[in-house]
Amino acid sequence: MKNQNPFTKLILITHFGLSLITPVILCVLVSVYIQKQYHTGIWVVIVGIILGIASMINYFYRFYKKYSNEENDTKPSGYNRHE
Repeated sequence: MKNQNPFTKLILITHFGLSLITPVILCVLVSVYIQKQYHTGIWVVIVGIILGIASMINYFYRFYKKYSNEENDTKPSGYNRHE
């Protein structure tokens, strides 16, 4: 990510933020809809929140692995990684 346009970094940060919050919001909205449609308990919303947070953590982990290796790794891309 070195020597990139500042707008490229701004777009990356915006994409990162939206990608973190979107799964949580969608999972909560879907779980609230399911709760109201089928008259289930609050446990459906709790499961939706947990799934949204798990998805957010998964995306953050993949994002961190992708961009931390790009800046700190001096070896070639496929060097001894069996990818």
